[in-house]
Amino acid sequence: MHVLFQLVEYLPHSLAAIFAWNDLWNGTAALPHSAAAVVPHAVGVLPRTAEAASRIVPQLQQLPRERITAVFFQWFEIAAICMGALGGTLKLRRERVNPFDVIGLLGLGLISGVGGGIVRDVLLGDGPPLALTHPSYLAYALTGAAAAILFGESVGRRMLATMAVVDALALALFTVAGSTRAQDAGLGLLPCLVLGVTTAVGGGSLRDLLSGRSPAIFQEGEMYAVVSALVAAIFLLLQKLGIPQGRAAGVATMLGFGLRLLVIRYGWRTRAVAAIKLRISNAKAVAAADPLPEAGTSQVDEASPKTIGKPQK
Repeated sequence: MHVLFQLVEYLPHSLAAIFAWNDLWNGTAALPHSAAAVVPHAVGVLPRTAEAASRIVPQLQQLPRERITAVFFQWFEIAAICMGALGGTLKLRRERVNPFDVIGLLGLGLISGVGGGIVRDVLLGDGPPLALTHPSYLAYALTGAAAAILFGESVGRRMLATMAVVDALALALFTVAGSTRAQDAGLGLLPCLVLGVTTAVGGGSLRDLLSGRSPAIFQEGEMYAVVSALVAAIFLLLQKLGIPQGRAAGVATMLGFGLRLLVIRYGWRTRAVAAIKLRISNAKAVAAADPLPEAGTSQVDEASPKTIGKPQK
């Protein structure tokens, strides 16, 4: 219980520190006011006085919902880009067949983190890609790639599980973000779906191509692009039914997040078309070699010599 009370006490201060850091990063707050909220947390000091709580809690209660959503998405976007680059670099780092040097891993990790958004923006043709107009995206991806290079050997199961959860939510969020950006450009239903999937899976596909392999999403395996396509379809169809864009985005994101977790939990996989045809042909061959007995007869009657020549009752 003591630990629970500490967490409850720390939560408002943590949120205040996040919003203060966000204001400083975007240049929307004066330095002395924000620094007063941030510095105590940077040095690990928790303000426990009633005066500090009376100043922070009312500020949190007055925050508009739109700003809370925007700040959450911004910080989660940072985590998702870092985790995307980290996961892509780890996958390449652990391969023994095609070893890459530091520059190769950094470059491929960078592409894993921001490649999907760059491909989407190039296809839209609406100015430079966001990853280039906001260089911080490149810094986040390079940070994730560098972390994989330096600490890749120490990544354990818990870290991999955490990365899988973050990646599942990022898959849904980036799909919705890509479809939304395509809608803002005035595109139709199908192009919005395609660009939503491209935003979510384009980085990994570019990484595979540049590392000399076929993209994993085009081969049998985990249902990654399938989940992304379903998220985009749900998001767009809900809007066609008259649901506001914000609510449609929330519903599609949560459904996609849950579906992706179910895919990971139960190991659902897609099958190659050739393998499906082979199974169908094998089933037909087995059925032809072992036909079913006719009605009114049994396999024992057909095989027993005592029943030959005797009429059936």
